[in-house]
Amino acid sequence: MKKLLITTLLFAGAYSIASAQSAKFNPDSSITYQQSHFKKGDTVQLFYGSGADKDFKFIQIINLKNFMNHPDMLAIYSKDKFVIDYVFLKDGKCTIRGKAPFTDDADDLVVVDVEGAIDNKEIVAPNNISAIAKKPTFKKHR
Repeated sequence: MKKLLITTLLFAGAYSIASAQSAKFNPDSSITYQQSHFKKGDTVQLFYGSGADKDFKFIQIINLKNFMNHPDMLAIYSKDKFVIDYVFLKDGKCTIRGKAPFTDDADDLVVVDVEGAIDNKEIVAPNNISAIAKKPTFKKHR
């Protein structure tokens, strides 16, 4: 009886962990991951990179004209925003893309691996931007 109970609990725990950690790509061109939702037209807030010198490890800038790929986006783009123009699967990973308004080249695109960027706090999802922007309120104790 104890073995059956332990086996059931282990299976239920493993299932909840496995289902909680995968991004879901919906046919209507949206992505949901850890209570964050992304779709075309949403504004995404960049946070801080998780790499060396706060460079971004899960966000890249790709130039459409010459197909230059900058593997790690630099930390100077922290706190910038971009608008999603395309949501897709790339190599089995949920990915979002948008124009990079913060660079000098109009052909630059921002490409984000959603799971990596959320897990490493490199981006703030559109539905969570207002929560971060709000200042905490404090009550004085008498």
